[in-house]
Amino acid sequence: MNLMMALWLWPLLLTISLLIPATKKYTGTLITLGLIPAVLLWFAQLGLLAPVISPLDALYLPSFLLGFHLVWHELSFIWLSFSIIIWALVAWHSHWVTTDDISYPLFMKLSLAGSLGLVVAGDALSFYLFFSLMSLAAWGLVVHERTVHAERAANWYIMLAILGEILLFSGLLLRAAELGTTDLMVWIDTPSGAWGMVLIAMGMAVKLGVPLLHVWLPLAYTAAPIPASAILSGVMIKAGILGLWILLPSLAMPLSETVFMALAWLGGIAMLYGVVMGLTQTDPKTVLSYSSISQMGWLIWGLSWVWQTPDPRIWVLWVALFVWHHALVKSALFIGLGWYKFATTMALRYVASAGLVLLALVLAGAPLTAGAWLKYGMKLSSEMDAVVATLPLWWLSIASGATLLLMTHFIRRLLKQPWPLVIPKAAPSWSRIWNDAGAFSAWALVLGLILFWPLLLLAGWFTQAVSGGANAWQILAPVSLAYGQMLQQALPPLVLALMIALAWRIRINRQFELPAGDVLVVYEWLGEQWRTGHVGLGQLWRATSQRLSRLTPPQAALNWFKHPNVHGLIHASKTIHWLGYLLTWIGLLVIVLLIMVWPIG
Repeated sequence: MNLMMALWLWPLLLTISLLIPATKKYTGTLITLGLIPAVLLWFAQLGLLAPVISPLDALYLPSFLLGFHLVWHELSFIWLSFSIIIWALVAWHSHWVTTDDISYPLFMKLSLAGSLGLVVAGDALSFYLFFSLMSLAAWGLVVHERTVHAERAANWYIMLAILGEILLFSGLLLRAAELGTTDLMVWIDTPSGAWGMVLIAMGMAVKLGVPLLHVWLPLAYTAAPIPASAILSGVMIKAGILGLWILLPSLAMPLSETVFMALAWLGGIAMLYGVVMGLTQTDPKTVLSYSSISQMGWLIWGLSWVWQTPDPRIWVLWVALFVWHHALVKSALFIGLGWYKFATTMALRYVASAGLVLLALVLAGAPLTAGAWLKYGMKLSSEMDAVVATLPLWWLSIASGATLLLMTHFIRRLLKQPWPLVIPKAAPSWSRIWNDAGAFSAWALVLGLILFWPLLLLAGWFTQAVSGGANAWQILAPVSLAYGQMLQQALPPLVLALMIALAWRIRINRQFELPAGDVLVVYEWLGEQWRTGHVGLGQLWRATSQRLSRLTPPQAALNWFKHPNVHGLIHASKTIHWLGYLLTWIGLLVIVLLIMVWPIG
């Protein structure tokens, strides 16, 4: 079977093994097995498996759906690289998650299949199906612990996920109708009507956690188990950037200077919004979630100036490297938080603390780190003559200092957590000792990769694969040669952040706290006012309800829609798996259809 097909089909097929209840104990093993085609494809694209497996460019099945197309494009290598690393890291640490049923491994496998399929999706329908599979399956990870907080987080997550998919699907329909094709390699350099592109951008904005659409993100990251939070922050949120690049005409963006400037400032506002709201949180996981909102602002700003360059296919490398960097750092932060929380000895807690401090500094772009190199490279590149609309450097410097301030707050809140050491009830078995040693070694290896990954760009084979065969050094070399200027740019934000942190500590004796989701409380209040008729639309709602009650549907159904018993739905013993099972059967149906249309010979 073609490796591009096996990339997502194989993890989907592995969900069948969960029909055997005993397999729920081997979630990590199942995730690792599901990554085999991804690893083979990664080596094949580097040319390291020749002549056994040659690099792949595309796969096309014209008789399946509207023309099923898988392609290897300029962002595929980086997306596949960090997806493999993060999913493998999560596989080692899934033993932290206690489960009495198969829901956790089931939703993990479905999310894995969707997130890997996005890497090579080459037509609009396949991208939408993989995106939906990944997003909807993540609901089961958010609601996994079945607490009141998990229920609320899952409800908001699924509502906004469906809203995003409706917007995305509507935009895809408009683009497909106007262009007469679903081939994304045509879409990427062919503009169409404004409405289709706006709807696609809004659908991706929900996934990216753009301010005012971000309310699901702090709730979901905090409620999900730590390995699931690592996946949500490291892999799934990045689908928004991939979608913006491949679904919109990124190589011929027909926007005015005013629109480009608006996009740049949207990213700039997100940079600071995530920091300001994150400083009002006390839970370390929630602080990390707001950090993701801030870092997505950097990526939105990055795309806004890349789209203005003469050759966006080359300059998008900066955005892709930033995505790679943030994915590794944020997933490692969540896993390190797990090591700190579930530590059995103070020595392990001290080591986890040291690793988290290093990761926080890298994420904030401290001098001599990959984060500083990336941020300076993006700043320098955005000053090209061809880029007419971008953010001023002073704003970017403030955003860098703000990120370091938020990371300082994260470490401070982490050290204040009253988490006692985990005392095992019995002596650990050799298998558990081996698993813990392997899990910690995996985290340490990822930490080392985060610290030194820019050195990989010195290897010609790696740079060529990352840049899709383009001469990456024409954009990387100027930054590497201007290292002294980079240090000069990185130091002022660092000093500013440390001064503000010190002043904050001296003058403020108590933590000012907002609930996770911040503006979510306003949305919920407005919804309650609407339901009870205290705002104008409530009158319309009551009048409509009275008319509907005279129709044929039973009154009980209308009462449920007025006052839905979501609590009972989530806690019902049978219905908790409905979404996972539904997605599994849809996947199996797709497999059967593929077998029917697969070319013979």
